[in-house]
Amino acid sequence: MTIPGKMYCWLIITNFLLNIFSIQAQNNLRDSLKKELASGVKGRQRIITLNALAKSYWNNKNDSASYFSDSARRLAIQEGDIPGEAEGNRIIGVTKWYQFEKPEIIKPFLVKALELFRSAGNYKGLADTYNNLGSYFNYINDYKTSILYYDSALVVFHQLGDKKGEAAVLNYIGIVYQDMGEFNKAIDYTLKGLVIRKSTNDHMGIVYSFLNVGNIFLAGGQPERAIKYYQEGLDYSDHEDLEPPAMTFNVLGKAYLQLGNLEKAGEYLLPGNNGMINKFPDELLIARLYEARNQPDSAEKYFRKVYNDPWAQGKEDRQAQALAGISRILKTKGNFQEAKMLAIKSYTTTGFLSKLTIAEAAGILADLYEHEGDQKNALSYYKVKHDILDSIANQNYQNKLAYFETSSEIEKVQNRMQTLSVQKELQEKLYKQEKLLKNILIGIAILILSASFFVIRNIYSSRKKILAQNELLDEQNKQVSKALEELKLAQKQLVQVEKMASLGELTAGIAHEIQNPLNFVNNFSDVNAELLDELEQDMQNGKIENAVKLSKDIRENEMKINLHGKKADAIIKSMLQHSRTNSGIKEPTDLNALAEEYLRLSYHGLRAKDKFFRSLLETSFDQNIGEINVNAQDIGRVLLNLYNNAFYAISEKSRQEIDGYEPTISVSTIRHQQSVTITVKDNGNGIPKKVIDKIFQPFFTTKPTGQGTGLGLSLSYDIIKAHGGEIKVESKEGEWTEFVVFILV
Repeated sequence: MTIPGKMYCWLIITNFLLNIFSIQAQNNLRDSLKKELASGVKGRQRIITLNALAKSYWNNKNDSASYFSDSARRLAIQEGDIPGEAEGNRIIGVTKWYQFEKPEIIKPFLVKALELFRSAGNYKGLADTYNNLGSYFNYINDYKTSILYYDSALVVFHQLGDKKGEAAVLNYIGIVYQDMGEFNKAIDYTLKGLVIRKSTNDHMGIVYSFLNVGNIFLAGGQPERAIKYYQEGLDYSDHEDLEPPAMTFNVLGKAYLQLGNLEKAGEYLLPGNNGMINKFPDELLIARLYEARNQPDSAEKYFRKVYNDPWAQGKEDRQAQALAGISRILKTKGNFQEAKMLAIKSYTTTGFLSKLTIAEAAGILADLYEHEGDQKNALSYYKVKHDILDSIANQNYQNKLAYFETSSEIEKVQNRMQTLSVQKELQEKLYKQEKLLKNILIGIAILILSASFFVIRNIYSSRKKILAQNELLDEQNKQVSKALEELKLAQKQLVQVEKMASLGELTAGIAHEIQNPLNFVNNFSDVNAELLDELEQDMQNGKIENAVKLSKDIRENEMKINLHGKKADAIIKSMLQHSRTNSGIKEPTDLNALAEEYLRLSYHGLRAKDKFFRSLLETSFDQNIGEINVNAQDIGRVLLNLYNNAFYAISEKSRQEIDGYEPTISVSTIRHQQSVTITVKDNGNGIPKKVIDKIFQPFFTTKPTGQGTGLGLSLSYDIIKAHGGEIKVESKEGEWTEFVVFILV
């Protein structure tokens, strides 16, 4: 488990404010402002000084900030100074935010500040308050309203020509989209802010932009790319002779922890480790590092430090994570009662908790109740955990579609490479022509020396230009080739993500399939318990013959329990095999059994989403096929994709409520002399003629936005080609569609 992204966004903002001035510079500023107050300054200037002094305290000495800003606000009301009163309210609201006050306490001060700045026509104050309200609504997870206020701040900062303000707001909008899981937009806004910060030489802002981009990639499940941007932030800090923000080492440690590189994570998280100086190590991350290292005592020590740390007060999610961590460790030590108490406390923590934190606590409670034999509560908490994880997985599945744009980028790069190649060939031909012309002119030069001098000079000049252009083209080709390799690598990663998405679609079907053998195991176990009681009574009563008969019944039941247990085990192993990276190894496979298994899983998966859906399943399997050498994992993926598309087609047609329509899926296999064919046919709405030639193209889909990636049939086509076979489709629009897969034996 990891610390929520919002916590790191909070650390970025806080650390940014802490690094704007050195401690000594802040102390000097405060001393100067206090002397000004002591000199007896009055009126508006006194209000300005009080507010400035309050802002110098608002992120570290909250009580002082509250005192001076409230004094400024009260004096401004007496003096009729509307901008001064507005700024006092704004500072109080932000200070209470730093104190982790409840949202209903923070909001009225910011809203009042906005009204006053608007009435006074103070656009700088208006922009600052819009910005603060954007942060406030992001803090309470109202992302839509947050972006509206940030957009307003962006417009006003732009009108004022305040480039630093624009860059900061763009950065904050990126954080909101990161929290929403829309990583492509988050990257876009953060990089826009980075461009502006570079144009204004905002060096510390540039460092934070690099770190925020890293955080976005880390939240998007790409720790390697996150580390790249974190390192750029560190390198830039070093180049500009800046002290890196304290949180840099923590996010680097977190990224390496996600990668499973515990040694590297320890270098960044543990204070003073390997020459690194992490002045503000995140103790929650340290606890998780020790837990991953299987050092439970050290992990428990740091989890308890996090929970008891006054800095954690008000950060409910952080405290809940610490309680869950302690509970998990106590469970491994066998202290189940205290573990259960802490897990309940984590689960029932009030305030803003991330979904993952709630799921973590629910999972621990489910395990503990199952250990106690309380299956009802165990099942209830397991359901909470899996509902949350499923919702997050579905959301990530939608967000990952943005990354599929890399395919079109690859095509652009390939087209550019082809263009460069053609240009280079033309340049080489031109060079040869120039060389030939040069030789001819040299022959003529004996007769016309004066004219040849100018011609030769022009030839050499052209030749140098051509050679220079060729060198430039070679360099561009190298750069483009490198970019192409990187984009192809990204596309391979997307294929693996698509594979995991298909595993999510299988989950409901697998749950249905595994329920039957588990029910058999439970039922036969109950029967054996009753038979054992009867056996014990017969033995006591001397009824040996009855006892022998009962023992035979018990043995038969045990064999049935073993049989159905192995069946459940086989289903689970099949699911695990689907989730693993493909080895590419072909093995003897019962193709009929594979086709039937994935048909059931796909059908029950759809039934789990729509309990009213029904379909007629017709199968005709050639029993002469036997076992053939294929990659079962890949062929299973092809079948699952064809079945899912077929069920989607008949499900859509069922919604049209056509009289006499009976949804039907037909699956058949036929053994030929040198090949096997698998046919999947549905009586759905068919495929329009104008798109049927495009269905095997990557990223092409006829499904509504969000319901299909366009990768399924493209991947299926590649898999069958890799097996030396082919896949064909025929369809009659409005009536049926038939896919035929040919596999060489």
